[in-house]
Amino acid sequence: MKSVPKVTAEKILNREFHAGHFGEKWLTDVTEMKYGASGKAYLSAILDVADKSIVSFVIEHSNNNALVFENFDIAHENYPDAKPLFHGGRGYQYTSTSFRKKFNKAGMTQSMSRISRCMDNGLMEVSWGMLKSEMY
Repeated sequence: MKSVPKVTAEKILNREFHAGHFGEKWLTDVTEMKYGASGKAYLSAILDVADKSIVSFVIEHSNNNALVFENFDIAHENYPDAKPLFHGGRGYQYTSTSFRKKFNKAGMTQSMSRISRCMDNGLMEVSWGMLKSEMY
């Protein structure tokens, strides 16, 4: 059964992958990494568009709300004054009412990719590609 997003946001980022200073625009996503015969791990990361640094990341064995929420909390705790345009996909974690509450409390503006348009988050996707080409 396909889930229906409870919360969505417009594509405010609009593929503008440049920023003048740290904390202006952050991108986020989760990627699956396979290891060994059948192992899987999930990496949630937040990337700053200005300097291409990883703001925060969490690795777990389950792709769930806790993974994304913990990553968001780490970023917000480390940079409490940052109020970036925060862009991600339409995964169930990002479209939950619980995430929206965290987001609103942090005072950030949310932006989301369109359905089936991974290039709306292209800089993050490129980062995953580079990581995996080095890793594998």
